[in-house]
Amino acid sequence: MARYKFFIGFLLSGALLFALLGAVSFLGQDYNAREGIIRATLLAAGQEYEAWLPEGSTAYDLMISAAENSEFEFRGKNFWGLGFFVEEINGLAQNPKEDMYWIYYINGEKALVGVSQYTIQPNNSIEWKYESEQ
Repeated sequence: MARYKFFIGFLLSGALLFALLGAVSFLGQDYNAREGIIRATLLAAGQEYEAWLPEGSTAYDLMISAAENSEFEFRGKNFWGLGFFVEEINGLAQNPKEDMYWIYYINGEKALVGVSQYTIQPNNSIEWKYESEQ
């Protein structure tokens, strides 16, 4: 009987350890364990927002997710053929008279395409800066 209890305890301990390691591995991975889901970070106006998005999502989709799941707010206009242009983030509107605009960066590099055209890659960091467009 003691051998039986030891064997059952050993099996349960092994199963628990396996489950724990699996959970840690799953939560620690950004892409592989969650096929089709990617993690991205949005930085704007001194705040950071993290989101898990379906593969193929755009930087605009990241902004929508942040707005739906936090206090992040933005507004802008969609221009046919050009995409979405951000005009205001968290209450701070662009100011053409002062040459101040919201400009976004991908992993520290100024974006070369519009926010609604850029497809997020795993672990991307999208940062919005309020600055002169020079």
